[in-house]
Amino acid sequence: MNLSYQEKCILGPLAAMLIVYGNYFAGSMIRWLRGGTEDGEIGRLLGTLALLAVIEVAYQIAMAVIDRPAPKDERDRMIDAKATRNAYGVLAVSIVLVMGHVIFSEALPGLAWPFLLITPFLLVQAMLGALVLAEVVKGVTQLYYYRAGI
Repeated sequence: MNLSYQEKCILGPLAAMLIVYGNYFAGSMIRWLRGGTEDGEIGRLLGTLALLAVIEVAYQIAMAVIDRPAPKDERDRMIDAKATRNAYGVLAVSIVLVMGHVIFSEALPGLAWPFLLITPFLLVQAMLGALVLAEVVKGVTQLYYYRAGI
């Protein structure tokens, strides 16, 4: 598969994001499900963010050295706009769902299942998950449009 410079610049950070955040969320949820405390989670989150930033910067530097950056044209800007639109829609729906869950669990505590009760830790995880999901949707949308030749 022959990828353009733009596709390579999207694919690397997308893969890194899926791996790094996948590891973070899996570890956090396993710890929470086992009844562990939320101690140290801020450090894990900051470490995750720092690791992802280092990976992405290193990847972009390597891409600039290996492959000559292509200037963005009208097609690139259109693809970016469509991908941003999709990501914003996913983010908006995700945040509304998180807010709805918080309101539901507070308004009707007897009806909420025990494992769905929201804690500050889970609220932060859900909002971070919404941001990650929106970024993944943006990257996948961009890759789709580049592959489709739009």
